[in-house]
This record gives sequence, structure tokens and C-alpha cells, in this order.
Amino acid sequence: MSEENHKETEIDLSSFFLVLLKNKLIIIIFTSLVTIICIYNIYQKDSIYQAKAVIKIGKHLNTLLDDSTTLSIELIAVFMNKNEKNATIEKILPMYNQKEFIEIVSEAPSNELAKKEINKVVSYIQQKHNKIFEDILMTKKIQLNELERRVSFINANNAIIFEEQINYKLDVEIKFLKNKILELETEIK
Repeated sequence: MSEENHKETEIDLSSFFLVLLKNKLIIIIFTSLVTIICIYNIYQKDSIYQAKAVIKIGKHLNTLLDDSTTLSIELIAVFMNKNEKNATIEKILPMYNQKEFIEIVSEAPSNELAKKEINKVVSYIQQKHNKIFEDILMTKKIQLNELERRVSFINANNAIIFEEQINYKLDVEIKFLKNKILELETEIK
């Protein structure tokens, strides 16, 4: 029984090749058609260029100006999912285990357009950080003006106190000298 099963499952290679030879025209036509369609699709498809950038978040006194996750979410809201035909931002992510870096990926029909799209994001970050620095500068100027006002107040008060001290010492000295003059006058008389 096992010999019969074995004979039934055997494939006769000569009959297989005969079937292939009989249908060679169909096989050649089908293979050629698929090849032509693939080649046509390859040449019809536009080239897509990808640009990547890693952005370092600015710092002030060793403190990051932005949290990378929060900034990434903001940038995604501003730049991603815009249905522009020329270039798109495909990915904005904080770098894994790097709180001060963000990765940005752009795709476009040319490398230049992809770079321009990345530069838009970089300019946005720079403007945001410049605004933060301007706010810090303004705060420092206000603090400096307040300190200058306090110093002027202290100097003015010190001048008044110093003048009062001088006047007091002069008065004491004048009284002392008047008393000496009176004593000398009494001695002379």
C-alpha cells in the first residue's frame, strides 16, 4: 500500500516540462507584461528625497529653554499634516534618552525642497528661543534698573546721613571752640 501512495505522489518531470513547453508563449507573454508594467511604474514614480536634522534645544544657565517632548508636540501641530505637494515634514521626535535633542525628517521631490522644509522648522525654533531670550533680557534689565534705583536711593540717603554727621560734628566742634574762646577771654580779663 505504501508503494502505491508513493507512486501516486511522484511527479513526472518530463510531463511537467512538456506542460511548460506547451504553454511557453503564455508564460513569456505574462512575464513580459508584468516586467513592462513594473518598469513603467518605476519610471513614472517621482523620486522622493529625505532630509534629516537633529536639533539641539537652546539653554540658559544650564537650563533648557524648552522641554523636547513639549516642543515636539508643538512642532507637530504647526508643521505636520499639511497637505503640501512640494515638501512635507514626516517625523518630529525627541531623541531617545536625550532631553536636549529633537530629530526632524522631511520628504520632498528634491533635496533642496526637503532642506527648505527642515529650515522652516529650525527658523521657528530659533524665533521661539530668541523670544525667550528677549524676555530673559527684559527681566534682567528690569532687575538691573531696580538695583540701580536702590543704589541711588542708598547713595542719596548716605549722602544725607553723611552731611548730617558732618553738620553734627561741626556743631559740636563749634560749641567746643566757642567755649574755649570764652574760657580764654575770661582768663585774659
